[in-house]
Amino acid sequence: MSVRIACGRLADERKAWRKNHRHGFMEKPESDSDGSVNLMVWLCSIPGKPSTDWEGGHYPLTMHFSEDYPSKPPKCKFPQGFFHPNVYPSGTVCLAILNEDSGWRPAITVKQIWWESKICSTSQIPMIQRKPMVIISICRSLVERWEMM
Repeated sequence: MSVRIACGRLADERKAWRKNHRHGFMEKPESDSDGSVNLMVWLCSIPGKPSTDWEGGHYPLTMHFSEDYPSKPPKCKFPQGFFHPNVYPSGTVCLAILNEDSGWRPAITVKQIWWESKICSTSQIPMIQRKPMVIISICRSLVERWEMM
């Protein structure tokens, strides 16, 4: 693929985003030092989900697109150390939909990455908060099995 194809697709997606996006979500292409727009890097902000520990916050996410986009998925990254079940300690988002070898399809849009994936979801956290003893019990049994080996 060429940069021209990737930039064309990203320009179309940016236009669609500006017409229709959820309140509180922000994305904009990075500006180069000369003031031109770099469609290959998007600076984003995701609002914290209500009724969770993230409520009230806005969380920065950077999306890096290669010249092979949309054949290859973007790399999505929060700042290092951001805690979320779908984020590595390095800040890299870990989702099947972003896996080039299995979950990615060129028809997936930036909007779908955000809205149809678990980047914005904290569904796993409330379960941990509601049933911490279940989690502790599972962890203990795993440790006991490991010690018996």
